[in-house]
Amino acid sequence: MSKKCETDRRKFLAISAATAVAATGIGKNVSPALASGFHNSVNDRLRIGLVGCGGRGTQAVINALQADENTEVTALADAFADRIDSCHANLLDNEVAAARMNVNEENRFVGFDCCDRLVESSVDVVLLATPPYFRPSQLKAAVEAGKHVFCEKPV
Repeated sequence: MSKKCETDRRKFLAISAATAVAATGIGKNVSPALASGFHNSVNDRLRIGLVGCGGRGTQAVINALQADENTEVTALADAFADRIDSCHANLLDNEVAAARMNVNEENRFVGFDCCDRLVESSVDVVLLATPPYFRPSQLKAAVEAGKHVFCEKPV
């Protein structure tokens, strides 16, 4: 005969949280960077770079800028120059984004290698909003470069 499972949702969440904390080693040897939160040695602003300047990418940048006032957009990348121009214009039309746009010409990356060049720039966070078949290699490049990454499930 089977016993009824006595674990409810709250117990499950509590056990899961405790397991996650134990697995990360919190309380033992925590690096100063993790203990104090994010710190950028240059300034306290997060520099955002967008790869994939279509409608979803543009909105992802706006969402990131609305989420934290200590952010700025410093790089845009796409396979097509007209997409970058359109994204840049749309961001300048947005009240929140316009105040924190800091994308100069040398930080507009065009071509199929645009992600690699963006990752090599001084961005802190990479937003990936490209078609699904490009994302695995782009995600790998950003992670290997030590960048923070926002990458949605596309479908």
